[in-house]
Amino acid sequence: MKGSPVNIPPHVPPGLVVDFDFYHPKGFVDDAHKALYALKLNAPGSIFWTPRNGGHWVVVSASGIKAVQNDFSHFSHSEIILPPAPDSDMRLLPAYLDPPAHRSFRSLVMPPLLPTALGRIEAGLRRLTIELTEKIAPLGQCEFIAEFASVMPVVVFCELFGLPQEDRERILPWGSLVTRGGTLEIRQQAMRDLDQYVLDIIRARELEPRGDLISTLVAAKIDGRKITERETLEICRGLVLGGLDTVAGMLGFFARFLALNPIHCHQLIDDPRLIPNAVEELIRRHGIVNSARRVARDVCLEGVELRAGDMIQVPNLFYGLDETVSNDPLTVDFNRPRPRHVAFGSGPHICPAQHLARRELTVFIEEWLKRIPNFAIAPNTHAEIESGMVLSVRSLHLVWIPRGSARNH
Repeated sequence: MKGSPVNIPPHVPPGLVVDFDFYHPKGFVDDAHKALYALKLNAPGSIFWTPRNGGHWVVVSASGIKAVQNDFSHFSHSEIILPPAPDSDMRLLPAYLDPPAHRSFRSLVMPPLLPTALGRIEAGLRRLTIELTEKIAPLGQCEFIAEFASVMPVVVFCELFGLPQEDRERILPWGSLVTRGGTLEIRQQAMRDLDQYVLDIIRARELEPRGDLISTLVAAKIDGRKITERETLEICRGLVLGGLDTVAGMLGFFARFLALNPIHCHQLIDDPRLIPNAVEELIRRHGIVNSARRVARDVCLEGVELRAGDMIQVPNLFYGLDETVSNDPLTVDFNRPRPRHVAFGSGPHICPAQHLARRELTVFIEEWLKRIPNFAIAPNTHAEIESGMVLSVRSLHLVWIPRGSARNH
C-alpha cells in the first residue's frame, strides 16, 4: 500500500492525527499550494501527526518551521528524507550534518556558488535561455517541462561540474526519481544509479584533475585530512538534487502561474524593475521543499510534546503561506514589500546554491517574456503536479500565437 500507515505512538494525542500522505496528496489538480493551504487551515493545530511514510509530525506554522530550522540541538539533520532510508543510503553532505560539523564541508562547495563567482556562468546561462526560448517561440506551443524547465538547470549544472553535455539525458531523471519516486525501492535505485555515474567521474578526476568543482572536491581537505571518496560522493549527491530538481520544479510553477495570469506577465513586461521582487514573491507563493528532521531529544514545540527519535516534516511552503508572515498569502502581489519565505532554508543550513537558483529564475522571466509575452495553458490540459520531498510540475503544455503569424493580422 502506498505510504502504508503505522501504529500511532502512545505520546501522540489522537486529536492531532491526520491521515496525510505527502507522496500521494489529494486535490492537486487545480492548485497544489492552494490544496496544501487548505490542509493547513483544517489542521487540528500548528503541528499534526500522520501515520503515513513511517509516521511523522508535520509542522504547518511559520513560527514552528523557523524554530525547527534553527534549533539544531533538538531537531537534527541526521535524517531529512521520509521515510528514513536504511543504512544512510540517501545521505547527503553537508545537509545531513548539524553545526558545527557541517561548516567545513559547506565551505568546500561555497566558492563557485557565491554571487561574485557566478558572473562567469551568467553569460552562458543567458545565452542558453535565449537559445531555448528562440527555438520554442516560432512553434506556438511546447511542453514546458521537457523542452525548457528540465533542460536549463541540467546544462548549467553540467558546466559547473565539468560534465559532458551529452550526459544530461542520463542525469535528468535521477533527481525526480530520488525525491518523488513512488516507493522507497524506486528512490534507492535512482540514488544507486546516480552514485555509479558520479563515482566514475570522481575517479576520473583523481587521475586527471580539471578546473571544475569535482576536481576541487577530490583534492580537498577537512581538518587537515583529505576527504574520502564516500564524502565526495555524498557532497555531489546534494549538489545534484539541489541544483537540478528544485530549480526545474520552481520553473514549472513560475510558468504555470504566469500562463494563468497574463496581467502579472504584463506588469513585468511594462516594468522589468519589478522582476527581482516578483521572483521572491513567486518563490514565497510556491515553496516546494518538504524536508524533515529527526527529533534529537524530547522537546515541546508549539505546545506539543515530541519525543526523541520522532521524525518531523518541515514543508517550507507553509511559511510563505502563513498569515502572520504574509497578508492574503494566496494572492501574488509583485509590489508586496520584501516577500518573506524560507524556501532556501534559514540559518547556517541555508541552501548554498540559492544565488544560482535566483539567477536562473530571474533570467528565465527576463528572456522568456521578451520573446513569448502572451502564453496560456493549452486547452483541455492542466499542469500535472507531482509530490514528494520536492513538489514539481511533471508536465505543462503551453500555447501562444507566434510573432509574425498570419493570425496576428
